[in-house]
Amino acid sequence: MEFGTEREAALYDRLKQVLCHAIVTQRLAYPQALAAYVPVLGFQLWMMRETHDDVPPLIDHAVTALHAQQQAYTQTPLPGFADWRVCLALFAEVLAMARLDAGGQGWDIEGFIEDLWEQLPPWIDYWELWAGQSHASGQEDAL
Repeated sequence: MEFGTEREAALYDRLKQVLCHAIVTQRLAYPQALAAYVPVLGFQLWMMRETHDDVPPLIDHAVTALHAQQQAYTQTPLPGFADWRVCLALFAEVLAMARLDAGGQGWDIEGFIEDLWEQLPPWIDYWELWAGQSHASGQEDAL
């Protein structure tokens, strides 16, 4: 993964370390990590779209990239949020963490990624509604 800045690379590494540590020490269960990430990815895609017509190709690219990256991470050992490539790479690594699950559950990672087709559009709509409300009420400076 190439990063645009050193700060972006450092942020990615730090987020990955926090997620790995939380999942491995079971302070954050794997399903919770996955459930928390869908709204984050939805927000990232919402920020990238210019019109609602941009959403299906963005989801298609995200799903395709996640399948490829997650498979690549599953084949390599796990190592010790900036733009969307970083967001997808981090999510793919989180998806690959299923093999660390001590319970030995058979996670359907490919199925989870495919389910994003249904899960992401409502989150993108949510962020669109949120942005419209915060801009209408003058709260955009409060973020």
